[in-house]
Amino acid sequence: MIRTALMTKHSALNCGAALQCLATQYLIEGLGARCEIIDYNTTRSKSGSKLLAPPVSAENILHDARNLVNFTNYLKRRRSFERFARSYYHMAPGSYDVKNIKTAAGRLDYDCYITGSDQTFNLNLERDEEEQKPYFWNFLHGVKKISYASSMGENLSGISEHQKKWLKKELLSYKALSVREFGAARFIKELTGITAPVLLDPTLMLSADEWERYVVKADLKLKDYILFYTVLSSRSVIEFIKEVGLKTGLPVVAAHSANRYELFERGFTRADSCGPGEFLSLVKNASLIVTTSFHGTAFAVNFEKPFISLCLLEGNRIKTLLKMTGLMDRAADTAKRPELSRLFEVDFTQCRAELSKKRAEGMDYLKRAVLSSEK
Repeated sequence: MIRTALMTKHSALNCGAALQCLATQYLIEGLGARCEIIDYNTTRSKSGSKLLAPPVSAENILHDARNLVNFTNYLKRRRSFERFARSYYHMAPGSYDVKNIKTAAGRLDYDCYITGSDQTFNLNLERDEEEQKPYFWNFLHGVKKISYASSMGENLSGISEHQKKWLKKELLSYKALSVREFGAARFIKELTGITAPVLLDPTLMLSADEWERYVVKADLKLKDYILFYTVLSSRSVIEFIKEVGLKTGLPVVAAHSANRYELFERGFTRADSCGPGEFLSLVKNASLIVTTSFHGTAFAVNFEKPFISLCLLEGNRIKTLLKMTGLMDRAADTAKRPELSRLFEVDFTQCRAELSKKRAEGMDYLKRAVLSSEK
């Protein structure tokens, strides 16, 4: 049996990160290979899962205040993520951070080393770019490396010339290279000359029926509701979702940790304790989804739920997905108010056909990349 090691964003208390990790493992093992997740953690991922983070920034101070105010929900949420990981992740032995990751070189013995999806190629995601580099397996040499639908994030223009030099060297060391956004594919082509296919995020490689086995019933009595799921936010986003709720007459369920713009906002039904399984339940049963999140959009598409995607910053990740699936009319920003009459009218006919085609393309890529004996 081929043994593969997966380096991805697996440990954050973030539903999208957890579900994409599981989906990547699921796809690789569906090929008949063994997939083990490397337990590599950054300062950002570790502080994000703690009750209290060192109060060295405004973000950390908000994190601490939010968790103290919502202590019971924080514990429920954390335990839900821990149960999910214990139930489904196949973890490799050992635990690493940037200080000891080089010691893994003498311990890891796999046929293939995979950089998973999510923002594994985003050099500006962590506070210290050195913490992002291990996702490129920079501590290993002469091994077979592939990437599956890796994301470079939103701010490609913010990649410095110094970073480009290092990035080019690492990208050229991959046996097979694929990304999640058109912008990343263009960037890599210009930087390295490599044509990297733009593949579906692993969460979309599984059908809604396949996700059913991971659904955990959410503790929610509402039958008709708007699911509001965000990572990035602003005051205008909060006003936007409140306006949609007012126009539709539907209650708004917020299934994310309250950010500073809504920490003391009233009128939302909070679902702060939900983990990955409960999130799937909330998506499945929502009447409408409003999201700023890539994975919020991905699961709305997969479960064929009426949705609005608010594209903040450059919006590369969400716009690529919507263009792929023929659903660009569901993209909005806080200045572009959707027509009330069209909120619930989404034609998924083209989307189904495109997903079928892209799933076949993704599986073909993985078969060739993972099962090939070449390094």
